[in-house]
Amino acid sequence: MRKKLLLLGACAVALMGATTQSTPPPMSSKADESHGALQAGQDIVLKSIHVVFNNDNNAEGQSMYYIVTLNFTNNTGYTLAPKFSRFTIEDTQKRLFTGMINGATTLIGIPDYYIGQLQRGESHDYTVGFRVPYGTTGTIYYDTAF
Repeated sequence: MRKKLLLLGACAVALMGATTQSTPPPMSSKADESHGALQAGQDIVLKSIHVVFNNDNNAEGQSMYYIVTLNFTNNTGYTLAPKFSRFTIEDTQKRLFTGMINGATTLIGIPDYYIGQLQRGESHDYTVGFRVPYGTTGTIYYDTAF
């Protein structure tokens, strides 16, 4: 009889600790959390921006990541095979930050990169990360200059 009471007591404790959650946890979707920090440049349509703060206190100060899902349209005069490193943020001080899809734990889970070619007028969705100093604002564009 004593074993049954102990077992029943353990079940009651487990049930008392269980909670139900009617609302999703914060940051469960990639809604636009940029508060206007990024603008779309030519041929870019911003679909979502996810902001991840990184408190690594490196020599450059606190940094953060923008995880950006965008649609890029090839309006150059030639076929283009877009590269993630050519997606660029130019901030208000004219500093450039290039796109990345790996190299940090924050970027784990970014979908495989589209490596196909875009004919003139074609578009495709991309997800690209940018490591920037805390509070960076600017314009994102595809750099065809190099």
